[in-house]
Amino acid sequence: MEKQKKLPDSFIQRMKLIVKKVGNASKLARLSDMSGAVIGKYLAGDSDPSRSRLLAIAEAANVNLEWLVTGKGPMSQEYSESIFGDAVKSREGHPGLLEGKCASGSEAKTLGHVDEFSFFPFLKISRPERSGPFMEEKMSPWQFMGCTKSWLSSEFGLYIEDLRFFSIIGNDMVPTIKPGETILVDRKHQNVRQDGIYLISLDGELMVKRLQRLPEGIVEIISDNPAYKPFSINLKKANENFQSLGSVIWAWGGRRI
Repeated sequence: MEKQKKLPDSFIQRMKLIVKKVGNASKLARLSDMSGAVIGKYLAGDSDPSRSRLLAIAEAANVNLEWLVTGKGPMSQEYSESIFGDAVKSREGHPGLLEGKCASGSEAKTLGHVDEFSFFPFLKISRPERSGPFMEEKMSPWQFMGCTKSWLSSEFGLYIEDLRFFSIIGNDMVPTIKPGETILVDRKHQNVRQDGIYLISLDGELMVKRLQRLPEGIVEIISDNPAYKPFSINLKKANENFQSLGSVIWAWGGRRI
């Protein structure tokens, strides 16, 4: 007989969002002054946290206590804005929100049961403060975006924990991807094993480029906008200043890449 959970799936989902927000379960345990085993029980739904522990978790993760307990209201003030809501106002026919496939965390409640969604960090691509390798744990998610599990499975069949949303700046990939659009990146595909569009880090700057494999480990880095000249790197000699961070699989509004 399957073990009965003490906590509803919706609470477990909110706990998972918090873990993603702070970085990992161990960090949440440390910040909230609890053991990793206790946090693990909450994530599995095997233990009902006391009010004092709920408050400790909310303060550690900087989220609203009411949201953590009930799911009502914004996750936190910084995540209360809705990018997809703005997208619908400005771009008719947006496939995510209007067709119920993807939405911000708050919008997911209006589209269907929250347990039907899988949530991923939404990260802003910005100019680098320093060169060096990309480290996602040093980036603060702007908010969390959700996509229905049924759509993800039918469209991509991906291991969903590896997906991330990013915003686009610059016009170097026009007309394929326009400035201000949102992209969905599969972080599992970080090795450049085939030609395609990838999120890369070059000298500490995140950018989206078309990569084409050439003989002898050479990769040509191409901008779809002809105003930008292509250039090449040798993967065999590349150091930490170049990283392939994942393949771009979708762009909003609503084009599979």
